[in-house]
Amino acid sequence: MSHLHVQDLEDFIKFDDSTIKAEHLLESAGGKVKLVALKKGQEIPPHTSPGDAIVYVLDGKILFSIDHGGEVTCTECGCSVAECENHELEIKKGEFLRFHKDEKHFVKAEKDTKMLVIQLF
Repeated sequence: MSHLHVQDLEDFIKFDDSTIKAEHLLESAGGKVKLVALKKGQEIPPHTSPGDAIVYVLDGKILFSIDHGGEVTCTECGCSVAECENHELEIKKGEFLRFHKDEKHFVKAEKDTKMLVIQLF
C-alpha cells in the first residue's frame, strides 16, 4: 500500500484561541516545512531562523517585521539601513516573502491566518 495520500491544508490545522498552532509537514537535514495557524491578534515574538526561509500566506493577513539591526541593506525595498532598520510588511492571502537566516523577525496576525513556513538549511 502506498504511503502517499492527498490532504487539504484548510482542514489540516485548526485555530486555537489560546495558542499558536503549528504542524510540521516535512523535516529533513536540508530544511523543514511547517503549517502555522494564528488567530487575529496572536503574535510570534522576535526570533531568528536557522536557515533562509519563505512565508506564504494561505489565508488571512499578517504583519511581518524584520529588524535589520544595522547589519544589512534591505534588499526587499532597496533602502539603506539608516532609513529602514525595522521594516514592516503586510502579507496577505496568496502572497509570500523571502527572508535571510539570522534576520530577527516578528509576526502578528491582522486576521485569522494560515501560512506555510519553508526553511532551507
